[in-house]
Amino acid sequence: MDYTYLLTYLERRTCENLGDVVQMICSYVLWPLAFLVGVDVPDCRKVAELIGISTFLSTLIAYKQQTAFARNRRAFSSHVADNGTWYWSGDDIVLRTTGLEDITLTNGIITVYRIYLTSPT
Repeated sequence: MDYTYLLTYLERRTCENLGDVVQMICSYVLWPLAFLVGVDVPDCRKVAELIGISTFLSTLIAYKQQTAFARNRRAFSSHVADNGTWYWSGDDIVLRTTGLEDITLTNGIITVYRIYLTSPT
């Protein structure tokens, strides 16, 4: 049996989505680092992807993706503040609206907690 067709097919499929493969590998390999930094467990994969993109590709690309997460977080917070309903669709969040189409927040959000430190006086 000749496996060259199968190997050629797999090679083409892998090379087309090489960026996705690198992101997936980074999300699992760098997950412990994201956890040790103090990221919430549900967000560790996304943050590990950002660390991998920043390390292996470019900081600007990682910053662009981080900006998308921040924009999604603001849209989600304002929608929930107005008593809006939402649901998960894979990694995406779908905000239900009163109009004909719902709003999809691609790749979801990253949880944000603010910690304020004060010096003892």
